[in-house]
Amino acid sequence: MSGTGTAVRAAVLPARLSLRWLVAGVVAVVVAALAGLAIGPVAINPLGVVAELLNLIPGVDIHTGLSGSEAAIVTQLRLPRVALGLLVGAMLALAVASVVLALWQHRRQYARAAAPEEPDF
Repeated sequence: MSGTGTAVRAAVLPARLSLRWLVAGVVAVVVAALAGLAIGPVAINPLGVVAELLNLIPGVDIHTGLSGSEAAIVTQLRLPRVALGLLVGAMLALAVASVVLALWQHRRQYARAAAPEEPDF
């Protein structure tokens, strides 16, 4: 028996997610969330947004430089919207991943059932 069976099995297995892509994805989500918090009809300084988010942590007290209305816009309007957007995006990603996995497993089972049997010599 040749080594082609091992090569075929290795080609069928899905690739692992590298650390570089994972870090890039997390950075992209953080940048998109900060942009969603800072950009809107009322222009708010992104550094003030970050400081306001840190102020939400118990025991942390940082001067943000934002007015009371700007802080309310960030914490009461934009933060819930961005959090909901992140949750909906994560749920959609999980749904797509589960459909892809189900189709991939179905394809493997179909290919295994349709493969010709090896002749016994």
